[in-house]
Amino acid sequence: SEALRREFTEAAASLEDPQAQADLEDALDEVFKSGGEAVYEGYVDDPRNTDNAWMETTVRLFFIRDDALAERITLRGGESTSAASWLDLN
Repeated sequence: SEALRREFTEAAASLEDPQAQADLEDALDEVFKSGGEAVYEGYVDDPRNTDNAWMETTVRLFFIRDDALAERITLRGGESTSAASWLDLN
């Protein structure tokens, strides 16, 4: 969804250089077009939760099988994260 893409970009993929950001956006278009695979949907523990209102989330998994595409995506901490990195899954 657009919200997922926007949050990902704000949290882990925002660059200072406009041309580098445009290249990154193109690469992210390729990744997010699949929609990913939902791995969790539901309640999350959050200090803002109350008896009458609580936070829920959806976690999606995106596989990037193309090493060249992964290399085009530079991750870094953003406004709500201190760091971001890729993990290899075998």
